[in-house]
Amino acid sequence: MSDLPAAPEAPEPVPVAAASPLDEHPSPVAPRRLSGRALGSVAIGLLGIVLSFVPILAWLLGALAISFGFQARRSWRGARRSVVLATIGIVIGFLALAAGVLMVSINASG
Repeated sequence: MSDLPAAPEAPEPVPVAAASPLDEHPSPVAPRRLSGRALGSVAIGLLGIVLSFVPILAWLLGALAISFGFQARRSWRGARRSVVLATIGIVIGFLALAAGVLMVSINASG
């Protein structure tokens, strides 16, 4: 057993220098978060447009998108992107409602 060579030791990690002294410290400015309701408003509105061939779903999802959009705009806390997303969600919600009405009129005439 004594004839076996000793296992090599693991090399010590080499410290990596930071590219900038600022990289060593966290950012003093917290990143702004998007409003979940604003993002949900856009997603639900788009889903309402995609599912507009079922008018009841288009109306329900459009109304939800409009509701979430107005709630997100009301609870605005300085995140400008959230307000823009909420406004887009409101517009898409109205488009989903209109698509549902259009599908009802197409089905009624045909």
